[in-house]
Amino acid sequence: MAWFGSAVWFTYVSHPAWSSQTPHFAGVFHSLRAAFSGINHGVSRDASALVSGMAIGDPSQLSPALKSQMQQLSLTHLVAVSGANCAIVCGLVVAVLAGLGASRLTRMLGAGAALLAYLGLVGPQPSVLRAATMAICVLMARGLGRATSALDGLALAILIL
Repeated sequence: MAWFGSAVWFTYVSHPAWSSQTPHFAGVFHSLRAAFSGINHGVSRDASALVSGMAIGDPSQLSPALKSQMQQLSLTHLVAVSGANCAIVCGLVVAVLAGLGASRLTRMLGAGAALLAYLGLVGPQPSVLRAATMAICVLMARGLGRATSALDGLALAILIL
C-alpha cells in the first residue's frame, strides 16, 4: 500500500519504509490533477486557482497578491483539503449507491474506495490524512450498523494515527 505524495512515498512491504521511488500508477493521479487544473476556462486566473485549491488542495496557481490577501484575511484554510471535502466525497457516493438500491455494506465500501481514490488525487497532507482516517472510522462504524459521532471518529482517528 502506498500514500500518494509528490516527493516521498510511504510504503508497507515487510516493514514500513520511506522511498523516493514513485509507483507506476501515480501517473494516473498526476494526469487527473493536471486535467482538473486545466478545465476552468472562461474565468479569471485567480478564480480558477481558488477552485483548484478548494477542490483538490492545489494552491500552487494562486497569484502572490491573492495569497497575501488570503493570509491577511485568515482565509488560507479555504485552499486546504479537510474533513468537509472527505464528507462531500463520501456523502455523494453513499447517496448515489443508496439511490441505486445498494446494501449498506456496499454503500460504505464504495464510499471508502472513493475516499481512497480522492486521497490519491489530493496527496497526503496531514489534515487530509486525519480527515480521511476519521471518515474511514465513521464508514466502518456505519457499515457495521453502529451509531456514530464526530467526536468518537476523531478520537479513534487520533489513536490510529
